[in-house]
Amino acid sequence: MRRARLFRAGVGVWCVLVALVATALYRPHVPTATATASLASSDFFGPSRALDDDPATAWLLPDHTAGTLRIDLAPPRDVHALTLAQPAPAVPVRATAAAHVRLLRGTRVLAEQRVRLPARAPRDGGVGVDGTGFGAAAITLPIAGRGVTRIEIEVESSHGAGGGLAEVELR
Repeated sequence: MRRARLFRAGVGVWCVLVALVATALYRPHVPTATATASLASSDFFGPSRALDDDPATAWLLPDHTAGTLRIDLAPPRDVHALTLAQPAPAVPVRATAAAHVRLLRGTRVLAEQRVRLPARAPRDGGVGVDGTGFGAAAITLPIAGRGVTRIEIEVESSHGAGGGLAEVELR
């Protein structure tokens, strides 16, 4: 009887230890999105600005140049739409006019779409043209792909001195 109680107590302690070790070793994989670009006008206007959830900052290209914003996703994600927001009106005459958007899994293109973006939202700082919460002009693209590992947004032309994006939001 005493031996059985000791055995049950030992099993209980062992189970608690296993649970503690498993909890310490288990770290949920936090999804990440990392932005890189072919060009940026300066470090201050680097590609990470398009993913920082701050519409007052932006990734900007040098004057009169095309360029590509690449967003790497880990782990792969299903994308149902993308919202692209233009730089805020405080940024002097810089906005993307036309872009080629691609969703990729590895090197395979899952979906692509060419898009023309509006130059600016009204100066009252209201919502974007499609009802998003962005104060600058924004457009939501109905572009979708399963298991997307990279998003490429190639800025082909710009309004004003150069192109760029304030925010890219995955849906």
